[in-house]
Amino acid sequence: MVDLIIVLISLIIGITIGWILKGRSQPADSSELQSEINKLTGEKASAEARLEQLDETKKGMEAVFKSLASDIAKENRKDFLNLAGEKFKDISKQADENLTKKKELIDQNLGDMKKTLKSLHDQSVTLSGNLETSSKETQKLQESTSKLREILSSSQKRGQWGERMVEDILDFIGFMEDKNYVKQTQVESGEKPDYTFFLPKEKKLNMDVKFPLASYERYINSELDEEQESHKKDFLRDVKLHIKAIAGRAYINPGEGTLDYVLMFIPNESIYGFINQEDTKLIDYALEKKVLLCSPLTLY
Repeated sequence: MVDLIIVLISLIIGITIGWILKGRSQPADSSELQSEINKLTGEKASAEARLEQLDETKKGMEAVFKSLASDIAKENRKDFLNLAGEKFKDISKQADENLTKKKELIDQNLGDMKKTLKSLHDQSVTLSGNLETSSKETQKLQESTSKLREILSSSQKRGQWGERMVEDILDFIGFMEDKNYVKQTQVESGEKPDYTFFLPKEKKLNMDVKFPLASYERYINSELDEEQESHKKDFLRDVKLHIKAIAGRAYINPGEGTLDYVLMFIPNESIYGFINQEDTKLIDYALEKKVLLCSPLTLY
């Protein structure tokens, strides 16, 4: 801006001198001309002085501007640092708060996980104990099953097992041997029923124990329908033969005080239910022969 002013002033002075010289093509004398030249020279010197003054002013203004710019830069830098410091403090504070909350959440989750792991450990210990107990019980059950299978493998042992079941039932309901019943005691016909019960009014009731298992077991283990049907017929035929055998043993004797029917005990509820379900005519046949089929529940 200062440079432009200096150029304009120089241009104006030059134009003025030229105009004066042109306007005075015929001066009055050399003294006047010299006077004018001196005047212009003085004005030029004055203009140059003013230009130097303006140049000094320019330099002073430039120095002031530089100083102001430096001060402004320093102030802005200071403000920026202060603002950045405050912002950093806010961010740091917020980050600390977030980290604290996350730490609390992590601690809480770790606590829950520890509780869960302890619970799982306790359950594992309990489960291990239960499995050990179950294993022992399973082993006992297998041993009992093996013994039962061995017992049921022969007709004589099956009969003994059935008689033991009868005794357990009679003992449970309070019957006493030789007072409420007798075992394997000969009657007037010479037969020996498995059990003879003493009833009120000097009445008696005879009972035999039968366990027709062989054909029934083959029926259960068969996979083919034809085989199952064949074994079922064999089983029902075996039951009918037992009924017929009991009916022919003269267990019914009014002169001896017996009731007009006899009991045939089947020591298995499944077999008893199977007979009633699969062949109702067999039940009718037993009643005709005055043989009443009974199971552990019906005897009880």
